[in-house]
Amino acid sequence: MTSISNADSSTGKKSKLLWFGFGLILITLLLASSALYMNVRNRESDLEDVLEKQETMFATGRVQNITLWLSDLVVQGDRIVNGDIFRLFASDVDLLEGDVASLFASPGTSPASQKDDVSNLAQQLPMMRNMLREFTSYSGFLSSRIVNKRGETYIASETGVPRLTQEQMDRVKNVLETGHTAFSNIYLTANGMVMDIFMPIFPPQVDDGSEKPLSVLILSRIVTPRIAEFLKASPMDTYKLGTYLVQYNEQNNKFELVSSNSGADNSMRDLPTGMIQRNAEHLEFARRLGVMNKDVYSLGIKVPGVSWWILQEVDYNEARAELDDYIRTAVGITILLSLVLILAVTGMWWWLVGNEQRKIAGRVQNLLVYIE
Repeated sequence: MTSISNADSSTGKKSKLLWFGFGLILITLLLASSALYMNVRNRESDLEDVLEKQETMFATGRVQNITLWLSDLVVQGDRIVNGDIFRLFASDVDLLEGDVASLFASPGTSPASQKDDVSNLAQQLPMMRNMLREFTSYSGFLSSRIVNKRGETYIASETGVPRLTQEQMDRVKNVLETGHTAFSNIYLTANGMVMDIFMPIFPPQVDDGSEKPLSVLILSRIVTPRIAEFLKASPMDTYKLGTYLVQYNEQNNKFELVSSNSGADNSMRDLPTGMIQRNAEHLEFARRLGVMNKDVYSLGIKVPGVSWWILQEVDYNEARAELDDYIRTAVGITILLSLVLILAVTGMWWWLVGNEQRKIAGRVQNLLVYIE
């Protein structure tokens, strides 16, 4: 009876030992998994912090450079719009009440009441045209023109200029209404990417904006080389960031890619819908679908005064390559250590079970000897 009681006691001990072993393995696996998860999350957070800081630094620098460049273009245009001779001429043209065609008509075709005024303006016209042409040439602009309140060109650096497009006409009206300089979207021409600058010409002696502009100076500039310069890769870039200049196209209410530092010709391609909000000043750093429809970490900053954004992107998988290698290694080591622990606990359990079995066998043997 004593041996049977001891056997039952041994079975209970083995059962408890078995559950203890399982519990130890489970707790160890949970602790190892939690430690691995926290370590990976910390490393991932550190990586994202570094990427955000680097993308912010480069995007901010490029936006500042573009802003300074645009300001410099406006300063160049101020030589015309602030020149007394152009202001006086604009004021005289405004008195024609939109009859710009009379400036270019032969003397006999103008009304008698306007012959003297028109003749005087017509005599000044070649000089004004030459001054504008010279300014355009030495300032590096592609072309320039001055239009009246109706959007009619009365001075141009080139002959045979086309009529204003609807988009240009809308910007002229906006400048006449607000009195503020405006920039067009970048558009493609045979000469490359071009941008227009619309600058108000006020009446003489008006510098405080108390009166509406009389005319608008339109300056066209080839921007291809400068844009490429702004977007080119920096030697300080350790993650090979993709840099993109995008703009909002009011004609189709979509964002479009203007240029990038990738070297691929994707100009004026529409961006994924919803990527940037129309009135957003910043595109927050996050993982998202990028300009080229790839999984990326990206952020964006708007260029003040224009509908342009600088986007910085880095390929998600490439940025995480080192982290992913670490995760695979860490997971492998964790699994290996867990297997070693399982084998150790299992081996210990079998050894204890075997030891108990030997003890029971010895007691049974002693009992049989006693009975005999």
